[in-house]
Amino acid sequence: MQAKPLRPGLDSLIAPLSRRAFFATHWGSRAFVTPGSASRVSTFLRDLGHADNRSLIRSGGGATQLQAWSKAPDGGITQRVLEPGTALGAYDAGETIFFSGITSLDAWRARLADDLGVQPKHLLLSAFASRAGSRTASHFDDEEVFTLQLLGSKRWRAARNRHIVNPTLNHHGHRTPQAKLLFQAVGPLPQGIPEPSVCYTMAPGWVSYLPKGYWHETEAETDSLSVILYCAGPSVGRVIAQALETLADRRPEWRATARLWSSRPSERARVRDELGRIIRALGTELHQLPAEAFAPPPPRPIDDKAVFERNPLAALHVTSLRDEDFEVRMMRQIGDGLQGAAGSFDRALLAPCKWISLRTRPFTLTQLLRTTTVPREELRALLALLERERVVIRREQAGRFTVGGAQKALDRSSARRLRLKNDAQ
Repeated sequence: MQAKPLRPGLDSLIAPLSRRAFFATHWGSRAFVTPGSASRVSTFLRDLGHADNRSLIRSGGGATQLQAWSKAPDGGITQRVLEPGTALGAYDAGETIFFSGITSLDAWRARLADDLGVQPKHLLLSAFASRAGSRTASHFDDEEVFTLQLLGSKRWRAARNRHIVNPTLNHHGHRTPQAKLLFQAVGPLPQGIPEPSVCYTMAPGWVSYLPKGYWHETEAETDSLSVILYCAGPSVGRVIAQALETLADRRPEWRATARLWSSRPSERARVRDELGRIIRALGTELHQLPAEAFAPPPPRPIDDKAVFERNPLAALHVTSLRDEDFEVRMMRQIGDGLQGAAGSFDRALLAPCKWISLRTRPFTLTQLLRTTTVPREELRALLALLERERVVIRREQAGRFTVGGAQKALDRSSARRLRLKNDAQ
């Protein structure tokens, strides 16, 4: 009996495990390998458009870039970008061809990113076309990696990393660790796969998951083709560090030139006292930062008693343009970066937009209604847009709002009054 082809999303990759079981027992901590048959990955070969390595390499596989990977003199890996038409020669010479950014698999990228809770730009897809006998030396990656074997077979050896949990950099066992890893490691790193380790052979239809930091090495038993889906999203610490920078940018004292290297003891003592005061103040702000600023809840109807506040990690600026409309510019933290958006709004919304932009305390729709003659449903639409764009966040929800005709009216007024364009994705 043939296995059902994999469908985009996490569930088909981790079957027979449930999503809850996978996140509880494997994600970020424990490897997962599941066997399968060639029919299980037939949709991948169909989407790639080719059923053998040579024709895939000749066509480029829909990749944004092709690289040749080979063994370096020190035992590591050398990588070089290939010019069009040269990949097949490199493959015939024994080099592994790396396909970066495979656009034909974008449906997988979007769905799996949503299932894993990361931005699509941080869910990357690539492929390796390897000759029989090609090897990858022992190393660990700083990404969560799913591997799907499409053609041929590849032998793997893997082991848990007992020296670094959740490393933020890759590392090859034979090389000197980068300086940043010294802050993360507990003791010296091994120069090869540590024990205990596990060995397994990936055949067509097999799927594996290795958490970030998992040691592994591979050897292709035959000519091999595998697809890699790896989650390269920012760490929690990186997201919080960006939040600290955003909060610091709001304070003039944090934007001042740092004078930390005076040779005078009295000056150093003064600087230490000043820094202590500033750090304590910022620590209080960070402690009070709501989780909704990072991970807003799903959109939901807005009633008159819903409590909103300005997102501390967002900026809102209102600028008059012409008689009939005005410009709104937004900047907010998304993940570990900043993203901007701008749009022209109907002038009737100028007063409530200015009021929100200057507001420093929580507010409700009822309070907003007192600032303008704009109809209630259009203010709902404005708040819904600003909430969706993370400029305002909802801290609590009181009462209920009936969804139906009013929701349709909200959608119509949004389209009529609010026109927004993102600067970056």
